[in-house]
Amino acid sequence: MKKIILATLFLISCLSFVSCENLFMEPSPSEDPQAVFNSMWETVRDKYSFFEYKNIDWESIRAEYESRISPEMSDEDLFYVLADMLNELRDGHVNIRSRFDVSVYKGINRVEGEDSLFTEFIPDFYDGDILEERYFIKLDDNDEEIRIANGFSNKIFSRVNLQGGLSKIGYIRYSSFVNTINKEALDNTLKRFEDAGVVGLILDMRENGGGSLTNAFRLSSRLINVDESTVLETVYKDGPAIDSFTAPAAYSVKKEGPIQFTKPVALLINRNSFSATSYFAAIMRAPGFEHVRSFGNNTGGGGGLPSDFQLPNGWYYRFSTTRTYTPFIGTDQIYIGENQFKGANGSELVHPENRFDFEAGVPVEFPISNERFEAAQDIQRDYLMEATMRLIIQNQEQWNQISPGQLIDFEL
Repeated sequence: MKKIILATLFLISCLSFVSCENLFMEPSPSEDPQAVFNSMWETVRDKYSFFEYKNIDWESIRAEYESRISPEMSDEDLFYVLADMLNELRDGHVNIRSRFDVSVYKGINRVEGEDSLFTEFIPDFYDGDILEERYFIKLDDNDEEIRIANGFSNKIFSRVNLQGGLSKIGYIRYSSFVNTINKEALDNTLKRFEDAGVVGLILDMRENGGGSLTNAFRLSSRLINVDESTVLETVYKDGPAIDSFTAPAAYSVKKEGPIQFTKPVALLINRNSFSATSYFAAIMRAPGFEHVRSFGNNTGGGGGLPSDFQLPNGWYYRFSTTRTYTPFIGTDQIYIGENQFKGANGSELVHPENRFDFEAGVPVEFPISNERFEAAQDIQRDYLMEATMRLIIQNQEQWNQISPGQLIDFEL
């Protein structure tokens, strides 16, 4: 009995000694603020894909933020230093997540500030209230209410044509690529459009902040007019050198499903169309999609695919690790700031520097003026909806040949 008591006392004393000893130990490497900082900085250096594109000096940023690191700093203070450093990337795919907070970069939206890629006022050409109150309801016997499918909503509009009769136009509102596009629902919708004899389709992706690229390729496969088309190429950042990237990987879209919609398609986009929506808009410029024309404003960008990483202390963070190119917008069409691009010529798949990187947005083919949109708002109309319906009806045969770059200008 005495031996058992002595053994128990010895075990307790050992545990007590270990506990007390931990009180005087240095923080473990996984929790040391400097080690955590170094881990993030080095990983971003090796994997972030847009240093050169955005003219970011990551070395100087290290010097600035490392000066704020100290051994005794709290977890909260460390978190916000790391969040601030990540936000220097000016990237909508950046975030950091801890047990007590999540930080995301917010400067990518329509702001007027030095932390944003876009410093001027950018109209969004979108009014959700007008859509719901004017376009999503049944106005007369020739009209219908909008239908809610799995992942998207749809409707058939009737408009007077040049012969005085009625032409029907399909409409799909896809508000987020996060919403899975159900194949059966898409089959049913396209079959309904086909049976109704629609002369064209409005595909509304304004305010679509992105989501799954699987949905972008799934929808693309139902719009393509050839069996297969190479649409994009992607490279991954793979080392500390600013120009260290993998060999390009090509991505293709293949025809799928029982129905492909190859009549005129008006794709509506704006500066709040991000990420997967930018990918989709870029895909629509590839061979096989000549009947898809874009209207509104350039997309918001987000052309780099994000990857997730874990810090030594357990926090997770993400940032863009790829650059994606499309050869079908123009080699000399480069983002030069202030929501402007230069050039408009075609190009071939040759080298990354000769292809268009849409990190700052996919240029719209047919812009509109803010004055026209606001004038339409005053009479409870959506200018893009009205203008594209009129264009589809009037230009069914010449739709693919309309020269891009024209300002869409109609009196309503």
